[in-house]
Amino acid sequence: ATTDGIRNIAIGTLAMKENIDGSYNVAVGYEALQNFEADSANHGENTVVGYQAAYALSTATNIVAIGAKAMGTGTVTGDSTVAIGYNAGAAMTSGNNAVIIGTNAGKSITTGVRNIAIGTNALDALTEGGDNIAIGAEALGDASSTSCNDNVAIGKNAGGAFGSAVVIDTTIVGFRAGDAINHADASGTVLFGNRAGSALTEGIRNTA
Repeated sequence: ATTDGIRNIAIGTLAMKENIDGSYNVAVGYEALQNFEADSANHGENTVVGYQAAYALSTATNIVAIGAKAMGTGTVTGDSTVAIGYNAGAAMTSGNNAVIIGTNAGKSITTGVRNIAIGTNALDALTEGGDNIAIGAEALGDASSTSCNDNVAIGKNAGGAFGSAVVIDTTIVGFRAGDAINHADASGTVLFGNRAGSALTEGIRNTA
């Protein structure tokens, strides 16, 4: 339905169907970027590739969504997020400035900002927390508290049991490091190494 927008590319059934005046967008795939409509003339600059990628994206700009259903279900208004992989960043709404790479990585994030999730199921339960870095399959994969902020977890399943605990300011590096932490008292913990602190559940500002 583009009428006033310029320099758009839409390839695929229903791709970029609702756009009227958004510009500089690329949508490739069935229903890719289908519901996008710029909030003002010539806004856009989104790059979307994949089946239903960024399907429900609303007014967001500077988005890169690559993969089937990447950023596909949330009514996206937040700008400047990169989501690559099946279902990556699927629920994003006003969250912004995120980097999400991997199948189901960051799939539940809605309003959380400046999160980095790289790896299958990395940071996949988080909804609203911000400024977290999760690198590795299932890293911070169980963290669901809306106040889970400022954590760094690198390694498969690192920090993988936070659940609903309000854990903040941790640095956890290593295969299954800190994978039993499930209490806010463990905030500020620093762990380095294979299975470092793997039996730790709570306790203030531990270093191992």
